[in-house]
Amino acid sequence: MIHNEPAYKKYKQEKSNQKKNRQKRENKDLAESQVKEWFNQQDEKTQDELLNHLVKMNPYKFENLMVQLLSVMGYKGDEGQALVTNQMIMELMELLIKTH
Repeated sequence: MIHNEPAYKKYKQEKSNQKKNRQKRENKDLAESQVKEWFNQQDEKTQDELLNHLVKMNPYKFENLMVQLLSVMGYKGDEGQALVTNQMIMELMELLIKTH
């Protein structure tokens, strides 16, 4: 009978291995796509929460936060001072809203 032939057994084993390898690749691809999707959702959620917090923030606290942020980013005056004008604050708020 053909099922007992070594060549047939080898063929069946190779087919089985190919199927297992394909399933492993598919499972890995699925797992990676699920992780990416989860991170994308968390990123969007965090952006929404941050924007909502900034929009509701007291304007003077927001201004102070922006001065600190710009200072850390290296935007300081000649003497190491960081000053932000009302115009800059308005432009930052508009930028935050537009980019979201």
